[in-house]
Amino acid sequence: MDSTSNPRFQNLEKIGQGTYGNVFKAFDNKTNRTVAIKKMKIAYYESYGIPATTLREMTILSNLQSQYVVELIEIIVDLHQILFIFEFIQTDLKKFIQISPKDTYFPESIIKVG
Repeated sequence: MDSTSNPRFQNLEKIGQGTYGNVFKAFDNKTNRTVAIKKMKIAYYESYGIPATTLREMTILSNLQSQYVVELIEIIVDLHQILFIFEFIQTDLKKFIQISPKDTYFPESIIKVG
């Protein structure tokens, strides 16, 4: 299994993969809670630098606080990787929609970002 290479975290399972990195469910030994970690390897960016989209994501998520958005707890940057530490939730919007019956009505209070 790909690892965060950070002794603070105990990887439990890989839960996603994207263009720039992988997402893991992990246990944070510092806070004693389960978290989601989006790991991006810095080696990939050595020649080109960190993409503007990543810098934008870091800035927006650091300043965004809403009950409708998964909380970004911390960003850890070292020589080898960038770790986005998020609160862990059991499902994501795509899975929630996929497991719901086709004729399910979602009230505005669930789908509207307030």
